[in-house]
Amino acid sequence: MNILKVVNRYVFDVPEKDAFKQKIGDKEIYFDASLGSEHDNMVQYGTLVAKPKSAKFDIDEGELVYFSHLARNYQARIQIKDKVYYSVDQKFCEGIGNLYQLILCTNKRAVGDVTIVERIEEPEENYKSGAIFLKTKPDNLKNQFKVVKSNKIKAGTEIIISEDADYDFLDENKKELIAVQDQHIMATIDKGELVPYGDYAIIEPLDDEEKEDFVEKNGVFIPKDKALRGWGRWKDSRVYYHKVQSNNFEYKKKKYSGCIKQDIYYICEKE
Repeated sequence: MNILKVVNRYVFDVPEKDAFKQKIGDKEIYFDASLGSEHDNMVQYGTLVAKPKSAKFDIDEGELVYFSHLARNYQARIQIKDKVYYSVDQKFCEGIGNLYQLILCTNKRAVGDVTIVERIEEPEENYKSGAIFLKTKPDNLKNQFKVVKSNKIKAGTEIIISEDADYDFLDENKKELIAVQDQHIMATIDKGELVPYGDYAIIEPLDDEEKEDFVEKNGVFIPKDKALRGWGRWKDSRVYYHKVQSNNFEYKKKKYSGCIKQDIYYICEKE
């Protein structure tokens, strides 16, 4: 079988043993690759061996490429002698149609519609005793990141993403990398101000300003955070929007909701 003859697939040479290797002192210990979850115990990088002539991504053969754990699905894993290859359909790799893009980045750059980010950590605090207390990541920073590599956003820019949109994986040196699909970026931060990104509108929820924990909807009182629809302020206008589908976050101790523009039902005249 000549794996270099491909029509609609990307082929990666994958060092799978690296996923099960740990170094203790000067010795390397290998674990049984059949144990553990498929996501945790797999390598998410490989050398590009071949790509289709119609490939959308400008990746050279021989480059180290990082990909989602889903690249192992779709009967993609093949083994020839002592080498493991992932032969992945072009549509899945490039995110054609409604599919997620499985190829994330190379060592040098982000690929396609994926942005590589890093966590924003709270600074260390020193005490008179000399002890150092490391703060955990507060809730208001859980979806705030800083861009490392992107084809659309300048490196160093802080961004707000939708809930659970960050995807973490390890590089060949066991260092954490985090990828975000561009469609899940709700806003960038420019000079301390929120700037809506893509198809998102940044709404200030008005229902949350009410002191009561319950709101009346069609004659029934329900918890206000469970309300399907709600009122908010967007561009100085009052809007009625799909609240459950939106993503709530805090910035500068103020509450916001990231809402896809098509989920705004109607806009009232300016306040």
